[in-house]
Amino acid sequence: MSSSQGVAIGIERLETIQGLRAIAALSVLFFHIRLIGVGYFGVDIFFVISGFIVCYVSQRQPDHFLAKRLIRIVPLYWVATAVMIGMAVTFPALLQTTDVNAVAAIKSFLFIPYERPTGMVQPILFLGWTLNYEMFFYVLFALCLILWPKHGPLACSAILIALSLLGRIATLDLPWSFWCNARILEFVAGIVVFHLFSRKRAWLKAVPGGLAFGLAIASVVLMSIQTTVGSKHYDVAVCAPLSFVLVLSALSLEGRVRIAPAVILVGDASYSLYLLHPYVVRAVEEALVPLTTYSVQAIVASIVTIVACLAVAIFSYLTLEKPTNNWLRRYIPRTVTRAA
Repeated sequence: MSSSQGVAIGIERLETIQGLRAIAALSVLFFHIRLIGVGYFGVDIFFVISGFIVCYVSQRQPDHFLAKRLIRIVPLYWVATAVMIGMAVTFPALLQTTDVNAVAAIKSFLFIPYERPTGMVQPILFLGWTLNYEMFFYVLFALCLILWPKHGPLACSAILIALSLLGRIATLDLPWSFWCNARILEFVAGIVVFHLFSRKRAWLKAVPGGLAFGLAIASVVLMSIQTTVGSKHYDVAVCAPLSFVLVLSALSLEGRVRIAPAVILVGDASYSLYLLHPYVVRAVEEALVPLTTYSVQAIVASIVTIVACLAVAIFSYLTLEKPTNNWLRRYIPRTVTRAA
């Protein structure tokens, strides 16, 4: 293990990653505020970050990798899904597009993709479709760590590439048609980012700060332009490499820039913000005004929506997500962190 990798492994918290999480979650929020409608690419950023993070975490402490990922993802998602099921059963008029039955509930809780009556491949908590990719990636990565301890990331990358190729050349049924989508290559991009960050850290630090910042901004702007007209024109072949450039550029600034504490907090709460914001947006629209056409009222309502979403997300993170994660982690056997 090189010295640069040792430095990377010794870092407890990467501020630039937290900043990117905030950007990704806010982007998806902006996309779902119809008055704005830009930001679908936030999902791509999340997937590249995930590829990086699983490598970063597994290199620091590979023991109980999958258990830690489950603790991070499952509790809030299950609670939110249970609430949605309860609301769909109690107030069906409010959630007319949410089909609730035993099979849908089981597959939603177990992260198994299925097709809704609307034709969309989404769980009951509709944004959980991204978690169906995430959990598939986590399980595959964990298996690769077990089978090839020294080359887990490489093996996982090879399998993901093979699956994406299979998805292009073969006609597959669900859930494999979903899991073999080209989006899984964004996890590979994140793994490549980790390799560069851990082994070529000196090269990244040599990149002028202005250039790195400019590339990051340009990536966000180009993805915004590409997805402005809506997700129907979304192209993973465009957003995936731009997300790769964004994450790598941001990491090249790690230790050279300070991220504002408020942004770090939003990054911490990004999972809650991502999962819960659509329902806050819906509630504000019902209470104030539909966010469809430009007007003073709609602009004010959009600002209220953003503030309300952030408040709910931070509250959820501090009172539910973080305490639950900390409590469950107490039951994971303590292991000695691998020394650099």
